[in-house]
Amino acid sequence: MPTTIVNPQNRSEPLIGAGFAVQIGSEIKGWFTECSSLTIEREIKSYPEGGVNDYVHQLPGRLKRANISLKHGLAGNELWEWFQKGAYDGQVERRNVSIILYDAGLTEVNRWDLIDVYPSKWQGSGLNSSKNEIVVETLEFSYFGSEADAAGNVQRAIDEGQSDEKVSASAPPIDQAALAERVYRLLKQELRLERERLG
Repeated sequence: MPTTIVNPQNRSEPLIGAGFAVQIGSEIKGWFTECSSLTIEREIKSYPEGGVNDYVHQLPGRLKRANISLKHGLAGNELWEWFQKGAYDGQVERRNVSIILYDAGLTEVNRWDLIDVYPSKWQGSGLNSSKNEIVVETLEFSYFGSEADAAGNVQRAIDEGQSDEKVSASAPPIDQAALAERVYRLLKQELRLERERLG
């Protein structure tokens, strides 16, 4: 039996999630101490095969994104004020948020860029005067998607705009304005559907 030789240079070491920063809008907020529920789940739709009693198709469905929770020691009212915006007029402020993972040498090794993020829950820790503990606040937020999703929407728009036949070299150039308008409509439609789904 042949022996498989593993090249050590191709080995991927597990990442240690001890160092991370959170960027909200254009500002790095490095004082968060915990990030949880960074989860995306794909729904599975089951369809029984007609005439076959022992087989069920397991088809991929929509993506579900869990709300993300961030915790840090209470030091100001910034997160509370963000949550309060839109409490009376429904004009909830959406921001772009990036969760950046660093290695021990403070080199960025991964990041998750989230778009259209808005706070859905704010929670303060219990107050007990007999304990000398840091007061921790938790911000839970929902988000529309990621920059990878937006890139996929743009690619789909380009693919739909092309015919099944190969575009010849003499074909007219793509109307960038029309393409941008089409992409904008697609993103707006997906945002509306997502809002309806979330209620």
